[in-house]
Amino acid sequence: MLSRFATSIFALASTGCSAHPQIEEAWYTHSSSSNVVIHVEVDARDARYIKLNQLYFSIVLEECGTGATRFPMEPFVGGERASHFDFNTSGSVDFTAESPSWVISKYRVPCVALEGGAYTGVHLKSAQVVLQKR
Repeated sequence: MLSRFATSIFALASTGCSAHPQIEEAWYTHSSSSNVVIHVEVDARDARYIKLNQLYFSIVLEECGTGATRFPMEPFVGGERASHFDFNTSGSVDFTAESPSWVISKYRVPCVALEGGAYTGVHLKSAQVVLQKR
């Protein structure tokens, strides 16, 4: 009961705020001939903030510098939807998304960002980070 009350107070105090998580690293690998897996690594502090405030977000693939040709994808952690908010935040968190290979091939210089928010009015928007191929 007390925990729920504290969470409600924090949510009300956060109304209208913005969060700017720092992406530590972003890369993609081929998972099959037709798909790629995109990895976005975020530090524990930012992942904890996302989890505690239940921030729904997308991994957004876009052209670096311009933000053009946006392609939002649902994030996962360890095979589970990030929106379940049941992920470990003791270290860096690797958010992943899967995309068809043809999508990434349309970008000259692909970047990713995290964008979303919560019902409380908190907005989430990270800076663009260049997506590296591994």
